[in-house]
Amino acid sequence: MTVIEEIQEEMFKISHKDRKEVLAFAKFIANQKRTSTNDLPHLPNKFGAGKAYITYIADDFDAPLDELKDYM
Repeated sequence: MTVIEEIQEEMFKISHKDRKEVLAFAKFIANQKRTSTNDLPHLPNKFGAGKAYITYIADDFDAPLDELKDYM
């Protein structure tokens, strides 16, 4: 059974008033997806863009972790 068929089956079980509410919710979701920020074009990251956010890197940053010795 497809999702559409499942939705139709459930819709027959509820009142007309509730069906209108489900329809309004479906329209809301569809509109929300259309106006999503995911539709904006992706801008490429620029070199050094995170320098204001990274304030400290430990000297042993690249050193292997003791907890992972069993996996190496």
